[in-house]
Amino acid sequence: MPLGIAWTLLGIALRLATRPLRGSPVLPSVVAFFLERFYWDLLIYAVIAGVAIARDYAMQLRERDRQAHEMALQTADLERRLVEARLQSLRAQLQPHFLFNALNTISAFTEANPQTARRLMGQLGGLLRASLTHASRPLVTLGEELTFLDDYLAIESARFEERMTVAVHVDDDLLDLLVPSFLFQPIVENAIRHGVALRLSGGDVEVSATRDGSTLNLRVRDNGVGLPPGWHFERDAGVGLRNIASRLEHVYGQAGLLRVQSAEAGGVDVQIDIPLRPVRQPQTTTDA
Repeated sequence: MPLGIAWTLLGIALRLATRPLRGSPVLPSVVAFFLERFYWDLLIYAVIAGVAIARDYAMQLRERDRQAHEMALQTADLERRLVEARLQSLRAQLQPHFLFNALNTISAFTEANPQTARRLMGQLGGLLRASLTHASRPLVTLGEELTFLDDYLAIESARFEERMTVAVHVDDDLLDLLVPSFLFQPIVENAIRHGVALRLSGGDVEVSATRDGSTLNLRVRDNGVGLPPGWHFERDAGVGLRNIASRLEHVYGQAGLLRVQSAEAGGVDVQIDIPLRPVRQPQTTTDA
């Protein structure tokens, strides 16, 4: 406001000073001349200043929107990288766990049956090569996941011989659907180790996949010894089940996709409900 009043007075004074140069008649009253023109000149200045200030605010607003958009992109990228790091960490925990159990199985045959031990070592080598490819992608097709499970069971079946049977029931039209990698192996391993292996007569493990609308229902059931009384997931679940639950929550943004309960006919029934919606696979990098 002070600047507007000053510029208005200066403009009127300049017009007054240049009147003789323009041949205008002498004013009867200088004060009246100032009063007559001060209001309108100040209003014109206010309009010009308002337009300039509005343009400046608009530029500042666009700049803030641009910065906010860039920050949102950076935040989304950081969240994506955090999810990737968590998923890679969870998968890294599963791979040594599986490897140690496979080596323990092979070591049991080293002295008693060297020929079987050598055969199992060859199968383990092939399985490890397949696991490297399997682990490089957070999401794989259901068919690839079941193929990896078959390779794992080829080693486990040697330890149980005729005491364990595994049945897989999956329709062919479901094999191309995407699921998190290393999904079945830890669950089947739990069913064998904590269910079937504890029975003298062994037992059965059943793996199935069905589609219910927009949901893929995965199940692993066994007829082993079942869950101990008072078993609770948050308190009693092992590394494999906890990691699977965490990975499912990170990938699909939902909790409670993994459920563990006692089967009606005895044993344990593990159910996973995967939403059938597009999931962006995190980018993975490999070292040369």
